[in-house]
Amino acid sequence: MSLAVHDGVVPEPGGLLEQLLGLRRRWLLVALCTVLVPTLIFTALAHAPTRYTATGTLLYAPEQAAVPGSANAGTLNSLNDDAQTASQAAAITSLPVARELARDLRLQREPAFNPALRPPPWPFRAWRHGRALENIPEPAVSADVADSVRRALGAAVEPGSRVLAVSFTAPSAALAVAGANLAMQIYLARERDANFADMLNARAWLEDHAAAEQAALDATEADLARVRKSAGLVAGATGSLTAEAASRLTG
Repeated sequence: MSLAVHDGVVPEPGGLLEQLLGLRRRWLLVALCTVLVPTLIFTALAHAPTRYTATGTLLYAPEQAAVPGSANAGTLNSLNDDAQTASQAAAITSLPVARELARDLRLQREPAFNPALRPPPWPFRAWRHGRALENIPEPAVSADVADSVRRALGAAVEPGSRVLAVSFTAPSAALAVAGANLAMQIYLARERDANFADMLNARAWLEDHAAAEQAALDATEADLARVRKSAGLVAGATGSLTAEAASRLTG
C-alpha cells in the first residue's frame, strides 16, 4: 500500500499577461457585458413612449347639509366634507366624463388611447407602411377608448380641504393640458346642469303645491258662501245669525 503525500505548495497565480490572455479567451462574454447590454437598454428607453401629465386645481364648495345656524350644522359638515369631496373626485374620473372628453378632443384617433390604432410589433410594421392615419375613417368612441381615457384621468383630494387636483396624461404636453382643462369644464357643466334640473323640479313642486293650496282655499270660500246664503247674509250687509247658523259656522 502506498500513500501520496502532498508537499502543500500552492501554485502562484499567473501574471498580468496570463490574465489578459484569459480575458481574450472570453472576449465574447466581455463584449456582451460592455456593449450589447447597454445598447439594448438604450434602445428600449429610446422607443419607450413619452408621457406628459398636466394638473389643474378645482375648488368644490358643497351646499350646507344642515340648516345654517343649527346646533349640528358644523358637526355634520365636518364629518361629510371629506366624503362629499371624494365623491366629486370619483365623478370627475367616471366613464361618462371620459367618453365626453374623448369625443370632444377626438381621442379615438390617438393610438395612445385607441388600441385598434396602435402599431403592431416591429417585425410586422412594414406591412402597414404607408397607411396614413388621415385615410382611416373616423372611428367611434368605443368602450376601450373611453376606458383608456378614464385611466389617463386622475383626481386627488387635498386632505382636510375642498381642493381637487385634476390631472390628465397624454403623449403630448398640449394634449395633456387640453385634457385636464376640458375635464374640469365638463365636470362643472354637468354640475351646473344637475343644479338647474333640481331647481326646475323644485319650482314644479312649488307650483303644484301652490295649486293644491289654492284649490283648498277655493273650496273653503265656497263653503263659507253656502253658509252665508243659507243664513240669509248678503255681502256688504249686516244681520243677526241664528244659533243653528252660528253652530254650523263654528263647527
